[in-house]
Amino acid sequence: MRYLKNNSFHRFSRILCALLFVTATAASFNAHAATQKLYCFVCRDSIKQGARFIKMDGKTFCSKQCVNKYIETKLPKCSVCRKPAKGECFKSGDKIYCSKKCLSTTFPMCIICGKKASGGSFFNGDKRNFVCPGCANKPRCCSCLLPCADYRVLDDGRHLCSKCNETAVFDNEEASPVFKEVRAIMKKELGIYTGHHVPFTLADENTLKSCSNNDPSTGQEQGVFIFKTSIEQTVTDKGEIVKSVVKEKTYSIIALYGLSRKKLAEVMAHELAHDWMQENYPDISDLKVKEGWAEFIAGRFNSALGNESFNVRMDYNPNPVYGDGYRLFRDLYKKGGMRSVILYLDQAKPQQ
Repeated sequence: MRYLKNNSFHRFSRILCALLFVTATAASFNAHAATQKLYCFVCRDSIKQGARFIKMDGKTFCSKQCVNKYIETKLPKCSVCRKPAKGECFKSGDKIYCSKKCLSTTFPMCIICGKKASGGSFFNGDKRNFVCPGCANKPRCCSCLLPCADYRVLDDGRHLCSKCNETAVFDNEEASPVFKEVRAIMKKELGIYTGHHVPFTLADENTLKSCSNNDPSTGQEQGVFIFKTSIEQTVTDKGEIVKSVVKEKTYSIIALYGLSRKKLAEVMAHELAHDWMQENYPDISDLKVKEGWAEFIAGRFNSALGNESFNVRMDYNPNPVYGDGYRLFRDLYKKGGMRSVILYLDQAKPQQ
């Protein structure tokens, strides 16, 4: 976001003033010799017989001061103080500002330091999350992902802002009922549910990374879904496999400890969407489809709980896997509801 000095408008206002002054000068002072009474257009004082006056734009003025006041009425007004925008001025959009002081009143306020700034960015695409350039370099909260000035450092080196810390979940005992609640809401509100047991645990960042199969370049992960199978094989004396039977399937979800309760619930919904896809579309391997589906369901979960603001991050996420994938399913849903979404998944399955 930037506000620029409007040099072209500056030149225009100076030229306008110069032209009007030249016109006034060319009109010059005329001696009042007529018998009819004359009045100044600006101050409304009468011009005495024999006194000098100025004619311009078909109007009569008693002095250069009144001419200048008239010229000012022709100039655009400052959008803040409503005074004529003369000399150095600024423009933002279709609005004019007569000074840096008036312009600065329109600057957004940084959510971190509380100061107004002419430059900066809206984090996660949310217009409520404006951060000035100085604060943009501060540590990011591991939960809300925003820069933070007031934070605690967790054991694995992550930063947790004071706001997220108020509802942060740190142990499995506290996380367990949240997980059960999320699973129940997804079944009732979204129809996304699997009947098998899915153990859930919290872990630090290093443990989470070691369990993830995703390329780190796809973005920062806050949870991971793990699916494993044990296979019993029958081989011949020559070592040839003649039979393979899946004996056991195991499912589990790991999430970062220290996330706020609402953020943890969103992460749980995301990973449970992976669980549902593994059960219903196990052959889909396209990461954009898999992560896009999981983000979409997490967004639907947020909406079901009235946490629509959490989805702004997904709407503007520039990541080609998570962001583009989410918008793919979001737009499908807008056009044709879940029917269009499921039809797309059916078509995304590898053809046998």
